[in-house]
Amino acid sequence: MFRARWIVAAVMALPVAEIMVFIVVAAQLGLLATLALMGLTSLAGIALLRRAGPTRIAQFRGTTDDGILRTASVGGLPMILAGLLLTIPGFLTDVAGALVLIPTTRRWLLSQAAERAGLGPSSQVIDLAPEEWRRLPEQEPGRDPPRRRRA
Repeated sequence: MFRARWIVAAVMALPVAEIMVFIVVAAQLGLLATLALMGLTSLAGIALLRRAGPTRIAQFRGTTDDGILRTASVGGLPMILAGLLLTIPGFLTDVAGALVLIPTTRRWLLSQAAERAGLGPSSQVIDLAPEEWRRLPEQEPGRDPPRRRRA
């Protein structure tokens, strides 16, 4: 109940904060440049939503209809979330949408979503770049790995 109050308060404060940020940005850049910047970020959000594709959006909606959130279906969620945040007029939501596009933030959001959905760490996927991992040789069960000698 306590969290719900904070969420409601944040949602109600967001328009006021967005208007304040808009006024500050418009004072710095000018009204037309500010409106153009907001239009460009909305177009970027629409492009992201199109890139995420209606199929992925429908797939995500279908998997959440039965109340079960599967790990495989959350893969496209950050792109959808970023597109929605960029489409909403306002600079604070644009910054939040841009943060979702950063891979580190995206991984953190996915891990938080998996944790909140009750999915254990064994079902989480760790996304590594090719240079960040290497294959270890197969070992027989019950045997210790060979030790390296120090030179």
